[in-house]
Amino acid sequence: MAWRIKWNDWLLYIIRTICLVSVLYFAEKNGGNSSTPLWLLFGLIGISYVLPLVLLQIGKKPYLISELILLAVLVPYLTSIDHLITGNLVMYCMMVGFYNERKMYIGSGVGILFIAVVGPLVLLPDAPISYFSILLSCLMYTALGVVFHILVSSKEEIEKRNVIIKEQYRLMEQHAGQIEQNSILKERDRIFNELQDSISHTYTTLVLGLESLKQEISTEREAAMLDRIMDVTHTGLTEVKQALQDLGPLELNFTLSEMMHLAIQELHSAECEVLLKMTGEERNLSKEHKLFLIRCLHEVVSLARREGGATHVGVTVKCSDMVVELTAQDDGQGSEEERLSRGLESLRERFQSLEGDLLISSFLNKGMTVQCTLPIVMNSLNTPIGIVVADNEPIVREALAALISMQEDMEVVAMSTGGSELLDVCTTLQPDVILLSTEQEGDCLTLIGSIKANLPDIKVIIMTSSDHDQHLVMEAIQLGVEGCIEKAIPSRELLTKIRSIYGGEMIITQQLARQLVQSVKESALHDVDKKNEYGLTEREVEVLQCLAENMKYKEIAEKLFLAEGTVRNYLSVIYSKLNVTSRTEATEKAQTEGII
Repeated sequence: MAWRIKWNDWLLYIIRTICLVSVLYFAEKNGGNSSTPLWLLFGLIGISYVLPLVLLQIGKKPYLISELILLAVLVPYLTSIDHLITGNLVMYCMMVGFYNERKMYIGSGVGILFIAVVGPLVLLPDAPISYFSILLSCLMYTALGVVFHILVSSKEEIEKRNVIIKEQYRLMEQHAGQIEQNSILKERDRIFNELQDSISHTYTTLVLGLESLKQEISTEREAAMLDRIMDVTHTGLTEVKQALQDLGPLELNFTLSEMMHLAIQELHSAECEVLLKMTGEERNLSKEHKLFLIRCLHEVVSLARREGGATHVGVTVKCSDMVVELTAQDDGQGSEEERLSRGLESLRERFQSLEGDLLISSFLNKGMTVQCTLPIVMNSLNTPIGIVVADNEPIVREALAALISMQEDMEVVAMSTGGSELLDVCTTLQPDVILLSTEQEGDCLTLIGSIKANLPDIKVIIMTSSDHDQHLVMEAIQLGVEGCIEKAIPSRELLTKIRSIYGGEMIITQQLARQLVQSVKESALHDVDKKNEYGLTEREVEVLQCLAENMKYKEIAEKLFLAEGTVRNYLSVIYSKLNVTSRTEATEKAQTEGII
């Protein structure tokens, strides 16, 4: 590779030229003492000046070899003519010291010592002072060259480090700006979510509470007043929802491609060209995964430019059904170990924690390829709970829908007034849960029976607003509903119960359970025999008998030709009637009381 001439090279060339003029002057003045023709002497001196400089353009090693050989030949010869010629010629040793290389320190050191000690040896008997003067001059000029080389190298290293520091500072400023922007957005989103959550919970609780009051109103005047309050509440809810939508979070919903192009524009510079190629159909990635890939791009390109001295980086992002691959190829120098130790090792660990990987390779430490693989995590395991809200009051439906839609793990797939419409909606959409008000169009029990007969996997939660619904609730439980809650329930408790019922639990409020047990006791008091004082029906006694035989829920359901959910509902009622909390207590009490 050709040697690039810098300011320090020009300075040494000028000093060498001055030495040449001085050597030629003394050679012309004292050339008569030699039998060699003057033109030949001048030719040898000229060759010693030009040849090493020409070879320096090829490399330092050819220069050092030629310089040392010429000095080893000329110093003894010119010393025999005039020691003043040699005294000026050894100034060339300054260049030997400056352009020396670590791997040639020993060889060049031996060569300089040989030239300094042996070259002027003819002067030692007759002119020892001149001998030692040339010897010291040779060593001194070499040492000056070495010192000059150290100073220049230190200056270049400082300049290089300054460039690195400026680049790191620029990246830190950019990163700090992104962190500040993200922090502001996160804080704004947090305030927005808390405000939305608080208002939605308050309005929903208020609406459900007002709806439950309808059953307690006895005059038309009170009903009219309640309707006006409901209208005002509905208007307020609509206005607040619109205001919150206008205030919505400032989420920067950039695609991966858009984010990559923005990052490439920031990384592109005059010293390093960065090119991007996107292939494949882009999949839905989480915001965290997108930001991580952008961070990876920044880290890989910055290392290639800073540590490898790369002038070109080609980035390819390939999207497939299962993974996203980011490949960066540069023309920089260095080994895989150096890149890993400077930051890529931590990136590799992060990729591996996300079940991905980072691979790095190079050919003879020239050019580096970094390949990052990140799997696309499908959200099938985190599918939100699909809920259908059924109520004949629009304000109740909208309030419940607004509350549920705010939850990350829930979504309202449809709203209905009930009846056949609800059955059609459920058949089409196959929701996970139906939130069903007892005040809906059509016969509630008939509707529940149809749903359980045709769509047994759907969880049904009935919402009651009156204490007079206890007979309806009892029959609904026998039909297999998974939950019964009051409309006046606090909104947060409502959400908790929906999640619990979706998870497989059966929930009936304690108040409703006590009312149901008391109602059953009172209605069956006239024909209850002494063997069963707890109002257990014949079917409940059968279930209790199976329980005493240590049968599982599935076995009981198969024996009595019931759904497994219905068996669970029977057991909940049995526990309430017997005032027990477990199957062991229920069995022991039934046997003690002579029920079974």
